[in-house]
Amino acid sequence: MDTLIKQVIRMSNNIYSGLIALLISWIVSPFNPLGIVCALIVFFYTAGGNTLNEFYDKKTDIPRNMVLKYSLFFFATGSALLMFLPVPAVLLALFVMMLLLFYDVNFIYVKNHLNLKNIVVALCTAFVPIFVVLSVDKNEFLPQSIIVAIIFFGFQFWRERWKDIDEKEAMKYSKKMRK
Repeated sequence: MDTLIKQVIRMSNNIYSGLIALLISWIVSPFNPLGIVCALIVFFYTAGGNTLNEFYDKKTDIPRNMVLKYSLFFFATGSALLMFLPVPAVLLALFVMMLLLFYDVNFIYVKNHLNLKNIVVALCTAFVPIFVVLSVDKNEFLPQSIIVAIIFFGFQFWRERWKDIDEKEAMKYSKKMRK
């Protein structure tokens, strides 16, 4: 895979997301094969979202048609794996995919409303523990997964806010340097 494409899909983010899903699945249902399927779906949806985000980014160095093909591949692969999961997990996964599509299709609008952007990104992260519990059909762990989801949401929301602040400061510095 081309180095630019690896950067676009942010491979480390995808692996991290998939491993978090796998770890949660092993905690609530050790060695359940659906945990592996779940981790792969999280990996592919994360890659699809990252790649689609690049498609709508006007500053991309990669041919847009190539980026779109990769994004479609990742979303299609993740969606194909949904056939192995219980219906509640499938519905949540499709909802998250719709959130990712909303974020990317409305990229300019969402990007200009930082809290909305940060909420969408944080929600996608927060749904991982709930998705895992629904995927391995261990609904007795749903209350705990919701607590973990709230913690994930908080961390991710503030991480995104911090990145926004860093970007603004970098832009201010860049403008000063040009003068």
